[in-house]
Amino acid sequence: ALLIDIGSRSTNLIYIDGDRVFTRNIMVGGAAITSNIGKEFQIEYEEAEAQKVQNGIVALGGNVEGNADPGVEALSQVIRTTMTRVHGEVVRTTNMYRTQQGGNAPEIAYLAGGSAKLPYMLEFFKEKLGIDLEYFNALRKVEVSGTDAAAAAKDAHALGELVGLAL
Repeated sequence: ALLIDIGSRSTNLIYIDGDRVFTRNIMVGGAAITSNIGKEFQIEYEEAEAQKVQNGIVALGGNVEGNADPGVEALSQVIRTTMTRVHGEVVRTTNMYRTQQGGNAPEIAYLAGGSAKLPYMLEFFKEKLGIDLEYFNALRKVEVSGTDAAAAAKDAHALGELVGLAL
C-alpha cells in the first residue's frame, strides 16, 4: 500500500509492504500550488490562495471536457501541472523502492492531507497511478462523539497527523 499525504509544504510518501516501511518526503505541496497560481496570474500569494480555495480543481486529462469558465479552466491547468510534478516523484520513488529496496509496487494507494481535498485530486491520482485509490480515513477506528462527528468524518483524510499524535 502507498499513503500519499499532500500537506501544505510537502508531500509524504509512505510505502507499507508486509513488515517493511519506506518513506520519502517530496518538497511540493499545497503552497507550491498557490505559488504557481500567483506566478501564472501575476497575483499576490494571499489572492492566489483564495483563488485556489474558492475555485481550485484539478484538471482531468484525456477526453474530459474542461470547465466552462475560462478562468477556472486556466486555474485548474496550473494545479494539474503542479500535481503532475508530484505524480512524477511518486513514480520515481516507486521505481527506486522496487529496484534499490527490493519492494513491491503498491496495489492500493490512500490519499491524505489538507491539500488532498481539492476537487478531482482523487480522480487525478487514480488516472495517473492506475491502481485502486481512496481517501485515507484516519478516524476509521476512532470514535467521535457529539455534533462534531459529521464534520470530523468529512475531513478524516486530513486528520492523520492529529490522530497519530493523540495515539
